[in-house]
Amino acid sequence: AYLFFVGKHTGTRPDWFSWFFAPALASALAGATSNLLIEYLKGAGCAVFTADGAGMILALIQYMTAIYVLSGGKKE
Repeated sequence: AYLFFVGKHTGTRPDWFSWFFAPALASALAGATSNLLIEYLKGAGCAVFTADGAGMILALIQYMTAIYVLSGGKKE
């Protein structure tokens, strides 16, 4: 409600894609692929700590890359 009030009085409109859809798509991609890597590494006999660490690193890299690509390469 507060965001609507501010937008109404300042004349600004939210950039739905940059603020909501791009981060949601990026996090879904990062979460799904890092989960696949974690399960693969656990099945291959890696330690849980190692598999989880590799999954977190992969998720972070993919999230940052997806946000950059979805923003069209512009830095805001």
